Amino acid sequence: MYSSIYNVTNSRFGGQGNVATIVDALEAEIPDAHPVRTPWYFPSLGEYASLLESNGFEVTYARLFDRPTTLSGYTGLER
Repeated sequence: MYSSIYNVTNSRFGGQGNVATIVDALEAEIPDAHPVRTPWYFPSLGEYASLLESNGFEVTYARLFDRPTTLSGYTGLER
């Protein structure tokens, strides 16, 4: 039973390039702050797959795709 659950693990989170537009905009508006330090970690597929495998997981499928979130108005970043 545990083996079946282990093999169906499904993770979803931001990948490489996530929030890049926001970071680029901050760097453009605050030139003295280069580079902007961020608290986020968005690995590439290869980097994340290697990390999982080095901790005993078997990666059989991974995909990175665009899923833009509209940020509009003064409170757009509160999402």
